[in-house]
Amino acid sequence: MAGSVLQKFSNYGLKVALVMADQQRVKGKFREFITEANRGNSFKVFSSKEEAENWILNR
Repeated sequence: MAGSVLQKFSNYGLKVALVMADQQRVKGKFREFITEANRGNSFKVFSSKEEAENWILNR
């Protein structure tokens, strides 16, 4: 379901950022998803709110 929601955001040209304090602890399919998503330009995972805001606002 999460993939479908993120696809909708992408279709409408909206950026989505997820802030996760410890990305290294994530394993399995969700880790693969994060790695793949960070290659694109519509959804990314960051370790801080400031990084996420800068990406969304293109600073």
